[in-house]
Amino acid sequence: MEIFKQNVYFTKWGEIYLGLKQQWITPQNVFDYCSNSNVQCCNEDRLVNLYLAFDESLYVYYEQIKDFIEEDSATLIVKNEDETERDFQYIPHEYWDLWKLEFLLRLKNTECSKQEKLEKIVEYYYLFDFPEEWTHLIYFQPIEEDREPLGVDGLHSQFLEYIENQITVMSSGN
Repeated sequence: MEIFKQNVYFTKWGEIYLGLKQQWITPQNVFDYCSNSNVQCCNEDRLVNLYLAFDESLYVYYEQIKDFIEEDSATLIVKNEDETERDFQYIPHEYWDLWKLEFLLRLKNTECSKQEKLEKIVEYYYLFDFPEEWTHLIYFQPIEEDREPLGVDGLHSQFLEYIENQITVMSSGN
């Protein structure tokens, strides 16, 4: 993953759970990340528990991760009772931050034009439920009265600066 190259690691089981539920990672990825110390909240006992849970079923595996979230006294994953047919769950925004950075880093490292990257940021803006901290990266957002339009180069520069700031914040938390 791109975040690992920037010394940013999983620090919360909710981040892992979100990645699994969104199918951005697989259980095998989680085993690999834990084994390679890329999941800072994982230890040998928890890794063994994950293997045992996975051997039983995928459902038990997910429940084991939710137990880790609860054990760590973190913000819990909440099942929305109104959406039980679809097994909809509310996953708190704090677990999305690492994934937002991962997607932006992947985008930064793609071989496409600045304009194409800005267009892709808009797709991610929708995917991640319109993060307020990204509004200055979205080309169709209204600009403040006292500011001049930035254009493609200016927005791209803000994109790169935002990524660097997020890397600094997230790597210092590790």
